[in-house]
Amino acid sequence: MNVNLKSIALGAILLTAAISSSAQEQLLVDSPFVHERSMVAETGEMVTGAEVTPIYKQMVGLLPKGWNMVFTEQRLALAPVVWTKGEQWTTVLDEWGRRYGANVMIDGERQQIVVSPEQDMRPKGTAFVYSGNELHQELYNPAERYAEAEIYVMERLKGLQGTVNDAVNLHQAQAQLFGLMAQVEEREKEQAELAKLHARKLAKKKAKALAAEREVAIASQPVKRGPVTIYHDGRIEIALTKGLLKPQIEALLINTDLIKSPDEMIWRASEVYRWANDYTLNAESAKHVLGRVLSAYGLAARIKQNGIVTIDQKERI
Repeated sequence: MNVNLKSIALGAILLTAAISSSAQEQLLVDSPFVHERSMVAETGEMVTGAEVTPIYKQMVGLLPKGWNMVFTEQRLALAPVVWTKGEQWTTVLDEWGRRYGANVMIDGERQQIVVSPEQDMRPKGTAFVYSGNELHQELYNPAERYAEAEIYVMERLKGLQGTVNDAVNLHQAQAQLFGLMAQVEEREKEQAELAKLHARKLAKKKAKALAAEREVAIASQPVKRGPVTIYHDGRIEIALTKGLLKPQIEALLINTDLIKSPDEMIWRASEVYRWANDYTLNAESAKHVLGRVLSAYGLAARIKQNGIVTIDQKERI
């Protein structure tokens, strides 16, 4: 196929000439990439990073001088934002919007940003517009966005402080709102700290109570000492076995702390006394147990103040 290059070139020139200079400017205005490059060129890169805090607290550090940002929903105002040194602020907003499902309309004509939830015609991320441009008015409806932001700000402000001055404009109202939100956040932090302190005190109190309960439980458990069992209420139980009586009396005295060593027991009874069978005997105290065992043999015990216990016939005690 023969192609007439001169004809193609001439057609391109005629097509270019057919587009007026104002129309060409309009095409540039309609290109969001042109706006982005223009705004980035004016503001440059972020010079410092930011901590992870709600975006409404970061606007001064994030936006170029003279720019403002308004929201149509509290959730988005409270969503955290962070950036690192060297990032473009428009890139930060685009990534933030995509993360939290927000449409970030950047109005280059009014130097105003409106943040609203993503919808069918409001995809998440940034959208660059000029509010005075007719095509942008049709595509993005910035007036509706501003109205939504004003409704949210005024209603939220009224909810926090009760009344709203009709003479207050959107930016003044939002500044008041953000101030109140910061106060609410501080109060919530204080309440959270108080709640944590209360929880720690309560946990400490519970731990102390549990420790006391464990001590009581441990104290209430019977203590086993050889053939002797000592109960928390003072009762004494001894497991007697078939065999000689003297060593079993000695074990009773030592394990109930009536004597400290066998030398402190003076046995003046017969060495051949025997207990007849296996038997468990209990009484309200060690002295009562001792008396009941010895009485079966006509014996008795004398406990002296110096800790000496003498076992002998009753008539000699």
